[in-house]
Amino acid sequence: QLVNVAAKVRGMYAGAVGGVPITVRATIGRSWGQGGQHSQGLQSLFAHIPGLRVVMPSTPADAKGAMAWSLTESKDPVIFIDHRMLHKMSGPVPLSNSDAAWGCDPKSGSRRIYQGDDITIVALSYMAVEASRAVAMLQSLGLSVSLFDPVWIRPLPVLHSVVTDVQRTRRLLVVDCGWPTYGWSAEMVASVAERTPIERVARMGFAETVCPTAKSLEDLYYPTAETIAAKAYEMVMRKKMPALEKNGAAPEVATFRGPF
Repeated sequence: QLVNVAAKVRGMYAGAVGGVPITVRATIGRSWGQGGQHSQGLQSLFAHIPGLRVVMPSTPADAKGAMAWSLTESKDPVIFIDHRMLHKMSGPVPLSNSDAAWGCDPKSGSRRIYQGDDITIVALSYMAVEASRAVAMLQSLGLSVSLFDPVWIRPLPVLHSVVTDVQRTRRLLVVDCGWPTYGWSAEMVASVAERTPIERVARMGFAETVCPTAKSLEDLYYPTAETIAAKAYEMVMRKKMPALEKNGAAPEVATFRGPF
């Protein structure tokens, strides 16, 4: 019904029939040994469909703003996707209802977290949290990094800013909380490459298999701050990243007990 009816009503009747203003909230992401059916990233399936809007905020402020816009402003169906590792995150939440306060209108909603000169990283949803930790590691090694959080992935308001940034860094790393093949990260890379030259480009996401249940294997399945930093360092320096002190699992991962 979402794909074949709600997304198509406006286009099929040339605007004579209004859209379907429904907001559907869903949860994705890693878990704690729950296996393949509970550890998925299906956002690319929905983002593929014209007529659907897809939002994946990573901060409480953006989550509130995007949800409020979806419920009060959107005339089209919105797929609002939470990553379960974000559910315990805290942060300031503006009281104002203005787009200026939230920045979550899909025409403009996106966020630059860091600005640097060596490499541009675009990290989606919870990956923006892990990528922020990766940036701290890279900064300790002398690298200057730009980091973008897209917030909306259909439409993709972050694209213009990323293209402008890559014109300076010439390097792009896209980190998705889903499989790279045929996914949102591929769309992000292609959209940037069509608009500006890139010297080095890479994508990261789930391993190309069903998520294993065993904790030791599950830890290898997902990108982490360490693997993101290592990939970015190799792209800039063309050699392996020096070993850094290991901090263990991210706190939200180490303490997660589900069942959501």
